[in-house]
Amino acid sequence: MNIIQKGDDSIGFLIVKKEKWNNLVKVRTFTVIEFCIIKRSDNDEKKTLKKAKIKWIVKRLSYIKKMMKENKVEADFRIGKKKEHIVIDDDVIKVLAIMDEIIENEKTKWLQKCLSDVKKGRKGITIIVDSPFEKGKFYLTKERFINKIYECCIYKGYVSYDDIMNEDIG
Repeated sequence: MNIIQKGDDSIGFLIVKKEKWNNLVKVRTFTVIEFCIIKRSDNDEKKTLKKAKIKWIVKRLSYIKKMMKENKVEADFRIGKKKEHIVIDDDVIKVLAIMDEIIENEKTKWLQKCLSDVKKGRKGITIIVDSPFEKGKFYLTKERFINKIYECCIYKGYVSYDDIMNEDIG
């Protein structure tokens, strides 16, 4: 992911495919997948990612993808009977980048396709119908996917020690 600064209150970003190796020489070939402007948070250094925020991002991916297509940073959606305000910020971009890495490293092809469908924002029931999952197994796999995203966030330093200690066990 390449980040381009645009003014004081927003950051532009390009999500690109990874670098390729040509024999022994590293050749930089990038293909632009998406471009969007995001809102910069006030305290980027102090901000930490929590597991609840990761779950919320995964749950709202269909709306986030819709916003990215329309090149919006903020939008209000009616979800059920509630009006919800969604903002594409640094955390959303970090989670999307980690999701790409996890999906790319998945060895099982049908599971890789299911996880990429989750990232695209498809609803669970449509993924279950199109894949060899049973309902319970799909939601268990989705929860493991969220846990793996959280573990990657911990490894990359996006989660503070206090947030890890305050996380509920049961």
